[in-house]
Amino acid sequence: MYKDKILLEVNKQLKEIPDQQKNKVKNLLNLKQDELLDEIQKKVFNYFWEEADEITGLIKDRKSKDSYASIAATGFGLTVIPAAVNRGWLEEKKGFNRILSTLRAIDQIVDGKNGFYYHFVDSSNGNRSRQCELSSIDTALLLAGALFAGQYYKNTEIEELADKLYRKANWSWMLNSGETLCMGWTPEQGFEEARWDHFDEGLLAYILGIGAPHYTLSTNSWHQIKRPVKNNRIYLPSEPLFIYLYPQVWVDFRNKKDDYVNYWENTKKAVYYNYSFCKKKKNQYKTYSKDIWGLSACDGPDGYHAYGAVEGNHDGTIAPYAALSSLPYEPKLSFNFIRTALDIYGPLIWGKYGFVSGFNLDKGWFSKDYIGIDQGTLFLMIENYRSSLIWKYFMRNNYIKKAMKKIGFRKQKEKDNDPN
Repeated sequence: MYKDKILLEVNKQLKEIPDQQKNKVKNLLNLKQDELLDEIQKKVFNYFWEEADEITGLIKDRKSKDSYASIAATGFGLTVIPAAVNRGWLEEKKGFNRILSTLRAIDQIVDGKNGFYYHFVDSSNGNRSRQCELSSIDTALLLAGALFAGQYYKNTEIEELADKLYRKANWSWMLNSGETLCMGWTPEQGFEEARWDHFDEGLLAYILGIGAPHYTLSTNSWHQIKRPVKNNRIYLPSEPLFIYLYPQVWVDFRNKKDDYVNYWENTKKAVYYNYSFCKKKKNQYKTYSKDIWGLSACDGPDGYHAYGAVEGNHDGTIAPYAALSSLPYEPKLSFNFIRTALDIYGPLIWGKYGFVSGFNLDKGWFSKDYIGIDQGTLFLMIENYRSSLIWKYFMRNNYIKKAMKKIGFRKQKEKDNDPN
């Protein structure tokens, strides 16, 4: 009875949506595969272009009117904009100038310390917001975007500024006399106790730190990361999908292995596990089905949460970007999600900037918001699936080449895919 009431409420919400909006979704479903991806990416690109300060280029954390800027979202934007230029969706001069303005603002006005930046800042002046922390991972996401832009616009002021920002990051300081990076620091409390000492998106920060020309991290820090193995895969117990995806927005792990695993194959396994978990639970949760899947950090009925494919860490909330960002790993499953989700829920989950942050049929809830880091992951992983553009440019960077070599990455050997 309870579930029936939910379905009735969803149908009521669909009926209240104007026909013009419904027709837009119907038109999407009639598009061929590449055309559909074009439309999805164009919508997401608009987020990074429109939800940014026109002077500083700093990009909002989310679409909400009163949102502050996120340095991580800005890092994603520094990658999205050149990719949009490359596809001909943005005039090259406009894209170049926006990237240049952003890097100048980060260099000159954005609050930070020792080359690390505050998680959230005022988009107009770069001042710290909400007494937030200097964030090591958000700074890493920012620097990855800057290095990509520098490589794309090689031999320009953009490359010079990206190099300058990267060199400023004092990775040794962020160790705080330990063997692994601290997650953050505040002037009020000093270094946070939490460290990037477990397998997750922190891999990106270590690659950047190990490749850095100054304040370089020892490769020992890479080996201090805990890598538990379950189901023939290195994993994070809470199982949110984004932790596997974020580093691979930029780092091309295909056909490579370190002393532990082929991280590309490891993520492929994680994606399929996430899908299988939702499919297995489809009789318990109305939202999940054989085509509707994707458990990751997103907005939920009770606020933002890092949902994952494990008991006790999910409630029926789906993050569309998780399934879409998995295109390089499981294209069939991702395309099935796109078309099925649009066909069933249509304009309840598709709006101004494409797919919304999350939805939960079991609770009759559909997000109205968009989150910058999710949007960026979605756009860039689709682009990697289509052209490998981000991987191609980022992996040309000499700092990244140096880091991969120092860590000990080697070409994948046949039958050498599993964790040790």
